[in-house]
Amino acid sequence: TGEKPHKTLHFNKAPSSNTCPYYRYAAAKHWRSGMDWGGVQANKPIKLNDIVCTSNGAWDSCQFSTNHDCAHNEDVFLTCQDFVLVSESGLLVTSHQAEGLLLYNDGTVSGFGFNDVIATAICREMGYHAAHTWRTGHVFESEQSERSVSLGNVTCNSEVWSECQASQDVTDLSHDGDVLLACEFAPDCVDETGKGYLEGDVHPDPVNSARICTCTSDTSFNCACPESNLACPSGSSRWTDETSCRSTCVKDPGHCYSSGDPHYRTFDGKYYDFHGTCTYQAASCDDFTVHLKNIDLYGRAPR
Repeated sequence: TGEKPHKTLHFNKAPSSNTCPYYRYAAAKHWRSGMDWGGVQANKPIKLNDIVCTSNGAWDSCQFSTNHDCAHNEDVFLTCQDFVLVSESGLLVTSHQAEGLLLYNDGTVSGFGFNDVIATAICREMGYHAAHTWRTGHVFESEQSERSVSLGNVTCNSEVWSECQASQDVTDLSHDGDVLLACEFAPDCVDETGKGYLEGDVHPDPVNSARICTCTSDTSFNCACPESNLACPSGSSRWTDETSCRSTCVKDPGHCYSSGDPHYRTFDGKYYDFHGTCTYQAASCDDFTVHLKNIDLYGRAPR
């Protein structure tokens, strides 16, 4: 990899992904802007500005302007990478744990002597956290047959590509040993077994298998019962037991009251005017009871 100064005002992922293949690199690794090379930048004219690309990996899809009102502190530094993963149809593979054919400078990579250390070193070189899986084989048919094997005999002393060695003199190798690789991003959450998850990933609650845990943006798990599809009739609502996660329909809360004269409204919405002089039970629940007693403040006889 290496940085190449490249000028644009509106640089982003698309132009960077299209510029690197123009220089015969596999893809863009990262980019930034700044005035880091002093006189080297100051003595060069600004040639490109406002680059807009409509597809990934094809410079022919890009448009740009040669006019500008920019300064060199907006110059682009671009780092390209030699490795890339592609699908069976030749599209770039950039998703978490998605398998793709491993390419090095547009050619395949031989899996002779390949191992987990090499796989992780290459995944990290492409900006991932680690390797997920890898295998070898002639699986993608024409996508492999139409390319040459460009890298082989890879050995690594550690999971860092700078400590790896490889040969590009591999014209006699078969595509049957081409490497297919899946890489993974660094996890946002890690469970008690050490397994990692990305934000939004879900898995069963290890304490209560009826509940589902979701990896959140603050690197923790939010565990709750899954949403129930139980439909309840009018006048009732769905209630879910947070331990068993079973849902049932319960009647909506009722309200009762009494007011002077006396007037009563029951839980089922009916109204009564009752002037008895005894003590009456208005409501009860378990060991909680409400009693009412009518008192005629004017000394009139009960009605």
